[in-house]
Amino acid sequence: MQWSVRPDLSCDYLSPAWLHFTAILPSRRSRGWPRGVHPEDLTRWLDRCLSAFDEREPFEIEYRLRAGTASTAGGGLRHAALLKRGVFLGYAGCCIDIDDFFRRKEKQVNWDRIQGNWKQMTGSLRQRWGKLTDDEFEQLAGHKDKLVGKLQERYGLQKDEAERR
Repeated sequence: MQWSVRPDLSCDYLSPAWLHFTAILPSRRSRGWPRGVHPEDLTRWLDRCLSAFDEREPFEIEYRLRAGTASTAGGGLRHAALLKRGVFLGYAGCCIDIDDFFRRKEKQVNWDRIQGNWKQMTGSLRQRWGKLTDDEFEQLAGHKDKLVGKLQERYGLQKDEAERR
């Protein structure tokens, strides 16, 4: 999601993705765009933006962006100072949803833990997935993709369903 602001902090561009995510009306973009920032993060976010405007330097800040659906998403924000022949024109920046990144990383950490304790885990897995043999558990050796494939094969599950279980 991209945006740009003028030296007076009024917004001159919000990407369609930003407008869609925050449900801010294009007509309110000039002064209403900070409403997309989560209320608990707004003061810190605004303080950082104001100090950056004074410094005229690029900066980054992490905050939550409020979605139009009343949910929130973590945002990573990168601002670049816009200069033309040494004259400050404002900032351009982007916001990315970092929640999805952290959810995937958490799943990977959990799977890494399972893989590291595979021998200890196989007892409970055998109870849950009784159609799998001891030899198959040995062959799987903690490899997630192999386990998912085997669950699909033996239990007729779709890939996403096997991954969730």
